[in-house]
This record gives sequence, structure tokens and C-alpha cells, in this order.
Amino acid sequence: MLIRPWMAGAGATLSVVILASGLGAHRWAETHVSYYTGDEARTTNCGPCHFAARGGTLADRLLKPRYRSPLDITICPDGSRLFATAQDGDALLEIDPVRGRLIREIPVGRRPNSVVLDAACTRAYVSNQNDDSISVVDLQRGATVATLLSGNGPAGLALSPDGTRLFVANSRGGDISIVDVAGGGERARL
Repeated sequence: MLIRPWMAGAGATLSVVILASGLGAHRWAETHVSYYTGDEARTTNCGPCHFAARGGTLADRLLKPRYRSPLDITICPDGSRLFATAQDGDALLEIDPVRGRLIREIPVGRRPNSVVLDAACTRAYVSNQNDDSISVVDLQRGATVATLLSGNGPAGLALSPDGTRLFVANSRGGDISIVDVAGGGERARL
């Protein structure tokens, strides 16, 4: 019988996982999930995350998963597109709610938390908690076009009705930044 290299690699990986299960792997897995989700440790089922994690080989999915972990979501006023922050994927997800499919992933800063859209649904603002920044995303191009600095641990966002000021709740700093969208600078902290 001919054994293909990928079958041998997958078999070896599975053997290591099975062997490790008796050596505290479940406790490690619970800590691993707690770290990546920010939630308390609990009994885990590794399959959904690792086999649904995007990209790579089976070994990559088991050993170096790339989770999406959607956290915050908003929708264009016309209902045509949804946008969700992928906290562990460092991306903004653009979703077609009618067809129920992912359109694209747009790279943003580290650990994106919240997203707000301008009134025309042409720009998104994404708070990046681990970068202390806000990504300005051009939704036509599907690209981050600017990065605005904020306070420590930006989390919640609100855009002024006229679209000129961004209010940023800085979770680690315990304050609120007022950012000038056009000028790109922080005006004040409350």
C-alpha cells in the first residue's frame, strides 16, 4: 500500500495529539482557549476551532490556528453588508447578509474590538486594543488607509453625526479620546 506524505504527516500529528491527551493536554487546551477567547477556562472540544480555523495544513490548523473570533458587528444603513471585527484574526470581516457568506477579510491592527461606519457606508473605523490605535478602512478598496492614535486600550467607538469626530472609550486608560477624523489627531481626553 502506498502511503502519501500528507497521510503520514497527518497520522503522526494525530498520534502526538492522542499521546498528549493523557499527559495534561486537556488542561493545556482549556488554558489555551481561555487565553484566546478572554473567557474562563472550561471543558473544550478542539474540533470546531481547529478544523474550522482558516488556512494551512492539518498540522497548521492543530498547532498554529488562525481564529476569526468575531466580537462586534454593524450593518450598512441599506442592509447590504455586515461588518464584524475578527478579534483573533486582526481583521475586519465584510459579510453578505443576503447570501450568508464572507466577502473578504480586511487586515487592521492588533486585536480589533469595535467597528463603526460613516453614514454613506464608505469608511469604517476599527478600534485596535493592542495597538492603541484606530484603523480607518476604505470600504470601496477594502484596505486600511490610515491609522489614528488613541488612548490606552481603545474599545468602544462612536462617530459624531456629522462624521468629523470619533469618540473612543479607552478601556485600559479609563478615559475617552475625542479624535479629529479629518486631521487624524486626538483633540482631547475626558
